Amino acid sequence: MYVKVARATGGRIISVGSCSPGGSALGYIRQADRANGSAPTSEPWTLNLATGARTDLGPVPPGTSFAWTDSSDVVAQSHDLRSLVSINVVTGARSQLISVSDPRLVRAFERARPGAGPPTAISPVAASPAAGRPVLAVDLTVTAKNKPAVDDAIAILTGQAVRAFAAGGPRAYQSLTWGPHGYFAILTTTSPSGCPPLNGAAYVGNVSTSHLARIPNTGKNLIVGGAPSAAAFSPSGRYLAVDYLGLLAFARTPTLASLSAGTRYPAHLIATIPGVGDTLQGWARS
Repeated sequence: MYVKVARATGGRIISVGSCSPGGSALGYIRQADRANGSAPTSEPWTLNLATGARTDLGPVPPGTSFAWTDSSDVVAQSHDLRSLVSINVVTGARSQLISVSDPRLVRAFERARPGAGPPTAISPVAASPAAGRPVLAVDLTVTAKNKPAVDDAIAILTGQAVRAFAAGGPRAYQSLTWGPHGYFAILTTTSPSGCPPLNGAAYVGNVSTSHLARIPNTGKNLIVGGAPSAAAFSPSGRYLAVDYLGLLAFARTPTLASLSAGTRYPAHLIATIPGVGDTLQGWARS
């Protein structure tokens, strides 16, 4: 479960919180603006929901994200952005988890983004909520000199195996939402500099397969071009809801067999226009 807040308290912004597996603790980032105008500081903190005890896990790069890998460890970016560090929330001990130069990541990125070159930065996206099978999604990026575009891919780390997925072209924004049974949704949006999102698409994949299935176009007029802003799987994992900034679409989750074969997305699709200001939060029933 994720809890997203943005609250200013004494020059600090608290944002992007998520519960640990099992729900015993909440992790969040505290960012403080410095009076001298230098770069702000960011620190991951945890809150024990039973005792109320808070723990400062030390500094991380400004704007970084973090992810729980189990009930006692979180993953964050290193300060040079080239590796991930695992932080124990009880002791505060840190250890390198994986580097962007790891051959498994390099090979996976080159397969997903042919010709882009090796990745230069890595950041955590989210860990799968599936109990007993830690799976971490990370974002790999490479920035070409004198070019505004950023080539990226989302890589899924399952033990020693690494699969990378590049949904669409160079992105303005790419996000991942985990579902049950190893399923995930990747949302992409692209837009010119300074403009709202004009294009985008939603894709579904599974950690055990190498293909993504793109959710089909609904054929209806969408607000701001139809870029997806949020996604949520039903508790059973059978359906996926996608919020297209003015249109809510429900699609049946593809089978593992169809994803493995790279076949077309199932035709079942229902779209509805929600009330003004309504946004997708999650499922109440499956």
